[in-house]
Amino acid sequence: MALFQSEKKVLLNRVQKHDWNTMDDLQEIFTQLNAQELKISDIFWMLCAPDRMVRSYASKYVVSKQLDGTVNAIFKGIKDTQGVGRSHLIQILPQLDQSEEILAHVDKMLADKDEDVAESAVDVVLAFPHESVSRYLQDLLTHPRREFRFRALHRLTGPTDSAEPIAAPIRAMLLPMLEDSDERIRNHCISALAQQPDLDLVKRLIERLPTEEYNVQKTIIRHFETFMPNPELKMVDQLLPLLSQGDDMLRSMALSLSVKHSDPKDIIRRILIMSNELMGWMRERILRTIREFGDDLIIPVAELFSHEDPDVRLKALIFAADFESPELVKPTIKFLSDENWWARIIAMDLLGRLGDEDAVQPLIECLEDEEVRWSAVEALSRIGSEAALGPIVKLLGDKTPQVRMQVIAALELYNDARTLSMLKKSMEKDPEVEVRERALQAYRNISAKHEREINEKELRASFGYGQTTRQIDKLLTETRRIGASDFHITPGSLPIVRWNGELKRTGKQAFTAKQTEDMLVNMLEPHQRERFDKEHQLDFCYVIPSVGRYRANIYRQRLGCAGVFRVIPNELPSFTEVGLPEHLVDLTSYHQGLIIITGPAGSGKSTTLAAMVNLINEKKREHVLTLEDPIEFVHPYKNSLINQREIGKHTKSFASALRAALREDPDVIVVGELRDQETITLALTAAETGHLVISTMNTTSAIKTIDRLVDAFPPKEQSAIRMMLSESIAFITTQSLLPRADKKGQVACFEVLMITGPVQNLIRDNKTGQIPSAMIVGREQGMQTVDLALQNLLNQQRITPETAYLRAEKKETFEAMCSPEFLDGREFE
Repeated sequence: MALFQSEKKVLLNRVQKHDWNTMDDLQEIFTQLNAQELKISDIFWMLCAPDRMVRSYASKYVVSKQLDGTVNAIFKGIKDTQGVGRSHLIQILPQLDQSEEILAHVDKMLADKDEDVAESAVDVVLAFPHESVSRYLQDLLTHPRREFRFRALHRLTGPTDSAEPIAAPIRAMLLPMLEDSDERIRNHCISALAQQPDLDLVKRLIERLPTEEYNVQKTIIRHFETFMPNPELKMVDQLLPLLSQGDDMLRSMALSLSVKHSDPKDIIRRILIMSNELMGWMRERILRTIREFGDDLIIPVAELFSHEDPDVRLKALIFAADFESPELVKPTIKFLSDENWWARIIAMDLLGRLGDEDAVQPLIECLEDEEVRWSAVEALSRIGSEAALGPIVKLLGDKTPQVRMQVIAALELYNDARTLSMLKKSMEKDPEVEVRERALQAYRNISAKHEREINEKELRASFGYGQTTRQIDKLLTETRRIGASDFHITPGSLPIVRWNGELKRTGKQAFTAKQTEDMLVNMLEPHQRERFDKEHQLDFCYVIPSVGRYRANIYRQRLGCAGVFRVIPNELPSFTEVGLPEHLVDLTSYHQGLIIITGPAGSGKSTTLAAMVNLINEKKREHVLTLEDPIEFVHPYKNSLINQREIGKHTKSFASALRAALREDPDVIVVGELRDQETITLALTAAETGHLVISTMNTTSAIKTIDRLVDAFPPKEQSAIRMMLSESIAFITTQSLLPRADKKGQVACFEVLMITGPVQNLIRDNKTGQIPSAMIVGREQGMQTVDLALQNLLNQQRITPETAYLRAEKKETFEAMCSPEFLDGREFE
């Protein structure tokens, strides 16, 4: 039978049956086939053959000969074939000179209701160059099927080395697709548009970057890298504002690209100018990002110390003050002779933190500068050089109380027992009570570190107070002298003091109702007397010159006029003295949000509040506005600008003062107490608009604090308030004072709630009852339940198990540690 077959059939059969031994044999068969008159029906099967060489030969033949019926055959094959063969058929179509016939098939298939047929038409369209199927691509980019939109975009963003220019109509369609809900579509849309970037595209991408998904952000950043060399896009101008964003990755990217493609010194100069117009918390973000680059950017910053513009020099120094690189020592020393006193202070602070001995002698010379002497003392005490101790001690007789206070603080840091006699002299003789109190504290601390026993009673007896003539002043002075916290005076009773948390009668004389009223009413100024007569009670702050300040409350009761006085320490409290958890020092890194200190009356909230303000004053350069009723602790100038306003004296109410505060350019707002709905609303608004707000409330737990804040509003508003609280509160600390195990005072116990993502959800969903569980889980993040705080105090032997049991939320945790006698007594009660 083979004798009667044509040569064409013989050759085709050999190919079909794989009847060859080598590639040369196969090539010879193809050569002979080229001499034959083949039809598409003869060769079509070869277009879908498994062997790649066979498919390649067939496609070349079909394209070169442009055989009749090829288009119809291929479209039928596309429908009936799968896998590699189908893909090969689609790739042949763009090579045929029959585009009108091909596109007619495509139109028909796209109109077919069968989704598989429509998808085959899309496969064909996407195989063609952009310009030849522009109309179809436009349709696909707006197609209801998301997958079709995605595939069209994918075609537009093929390999960059073969990417074709995108037609203007298609580009116009891509811009709205940056808002598509599908992350993949946005991603490919960005890549397509990035092939022909312009300034408008860059601005759009900059706007989208902070809110985009992580994968899309990475795509944008990758393209930004390619945009940087193009001067028309002004990339540095677009990137630098990102330095104030909250996302660390974005800030780092913006700074890294800017420095990499521009002069670092010029970039730092522009950042300095830009940051001058930003709020404090935004500047802090920029600083944190620059700090991450380390010495790579320290040199450009230090070089700006010599800039011809004094404003640029000062800004560069302020930026550098947040770094701790030895590269800064020598250029910073030059600022010690700067005309600007503020520049000298910042330079001293920086040199003190750097701790380099090369700065000691220049700082000693600054002790002659009355304007900044106190700052030089502080810087030298941080360095701790023995060479500076003598010059510092000489300043104990300085005429300025602030300098003498700083000298005493420096001597405490030096911790030299030789200075005890000098401190005792200051404690007895200094004309200012604040200085004497500070000397007493330093004397105690240095003695303790050198294990020297002191007689507290004798020490207090030698403490010098100014002479007082009023009877009430003498009583209050004695209260402070013995170390009591409160003084009570009531008609017909001996005066009472609260000492180590317990009430004790004192003195030898009980005052009559008339004597008591005369003493108390004569303390008042005319406007206070008028208010007391009207309201029969009054809160105010009472000051005894050369002794100290007292928070006072006088009121009328059954037997007459009575009063309570809280001793306000002359020395501002520190975090360590208050006993706050160490990690709460991080509050200085907060730039906005609401911090609430809670606890029952008399638990030390005001002291904790003062410790937080004092920490900010020492660590940051910000405007702190306090609203107090009354002003208790007076905060002197350190690093921050602090304005203290008293309710009733300097402003009408907390709410009116808060409303005005938003126009007074504060970085930190301290509200004495969140008392009512209007004050709470304004505090939340301030926290939401870029301010750090610190306040107190009289509640006994973090959960009750949240519930009370919500309950202050009508039911219809509570859902919105929960949302505001979840986004505004930074943390809540609840404190209580417990008797110490050694009976020598009290110790503070702190519950700490950090508002993390899970806690935010619980607040929003009104599931505050689940917060204790979240606090236990969030222990590593700094959260602390009451029971955990009690356990820590027990481990430090600062309280007894019985005290822990009485305060605990879960009393069974401590029950086994308590004595049987105590438990029997509790059961009897």
